[in-house]
Amino acid sequence: MNKEKILEWFFNICLGWIMIVVLVIMSKLAFDFISAPNIFTKESAALTQKQTDEMCVKWWTETDLTAAKKRVCGK
Repeated sequence: MNKEKILEWFFNICLGWIMIVVLVIMSKLAFDFISAPNIFTKESAALTQKQTDEMCVKWWTETDLTAAKKRVCGK
């Protein structure tokens, strides 16, 4: 075997390993893409406008701002 054949063999082996690694990575990405939840669909867990309004009213009327200031500021 001469030097050119050895280099060609080495190049083919390295190229083969690189192709295997790329194939594994692409397979993993494809699996993750297929199995991931769709982030663009509307979920039924979203609050209605009435629920949001009630929550805001409770927050404004039932919040103890003095206690919250003491917790945040330490005074």
